[in-house]
Amino acid sequence: EKYSQWTHFRQFLLMKEVPFIRALPRNEQFEMYSKLTRKSYEADEYIITEGDDGDEFYIILEGSVKVVDSKNGVLVTLFEGHCFGEMGKYAL
Repeated sequence: EKYSQWTHFRQFLLMKEVPFIRALPRNEQFEMYSKLTRKSYEADEYIITEGDDGDEFYIILEGSVKVVDSKNGVLVTLFEGHCFGEMGKYAL
């Protein structure tokens, strides 16, 4: 999937607003951005569920994500620039 230069710039700006990424030197921010794997999800598609291994870290670059309980009750909605998932391997 191809992204315009503007899309890359906008996604980089969103990514670097994540606190631990903002604390990194600029060259490490660029390196991290270059290693991102972009994934798209359909509306109402589950990204992770309770009990999954949870070894991924997600940054929302476009759209929103609902965090729901086991009865599909919405606990919180996350938007562009928010992140969730396993941060252990990225902690400073």
